[in-house]
Amino acid sequence: MVNIQNPTELYILKRLKELSEEDQLLAEEMVRSLGEWCRVEEVASYLKKSTRSIYQRIANDEIISRHYGNSVIIFTRSLIFILEKRENWKRSK
Repeated sequence: MVNIQNPTELYILKRLKELSEEDQLLAEEMVRSLGEWCRVEEVASYLKKSTRSIYQRIANDEIISRHYGNSVIIFTRSLIFILEKRENWKRSK
């Protein structure tokens, strides 16, 4: 699983346990496609976003990430919250 490094990560992990069935299925699909942990470039390609926008999400503690050598890797399940925010943003327009 994930070695918690800050309170934001604890909050994200708690919210992951409370996902709707639909969001759980979506998170599982992302894990099947990307793996449990994945690189920023893979996430950007999967979500059709720039790597810069993914790094901004990391800097804002919106997703769980780790430095692994010279790379940054992302806990794939935490990406569900990017999708939730994007969907809520679209609805409010």
